[in-house]
Amino acid sequence: MERRLALPENTQKDVLIRMRKRGASLLIEIVDQGPGFDYEPYLTMDESRLFHNHGRGIAIARASLKIDYIGSGNKVVVTIPLH
Repeated sequence: MERRLALPENTQKDVLIRMRKRGASLLIEIVDQGPGFDYEPYLTMDESRLFHNHGRGIAIARASLKIDYIGSGNKVVVTIPLH
């Protein structure tokens, strides 16, 4: 992560993180300045990708959290229930 942050194309980029409570949930919104990515293939666990370097974390996180990608994939809202 430190190596990628130090790349010239990333030194002026920011990430916006907003948190708010809505009812019995905590909503965390994360927006970065990247172009996004095709997140659709990663929304469900696919056995053919079990050993791939990318995407497993998304499917694992979605098993216990509500995660919504918005637009091109550079904005995500995570909903965490507050029990």
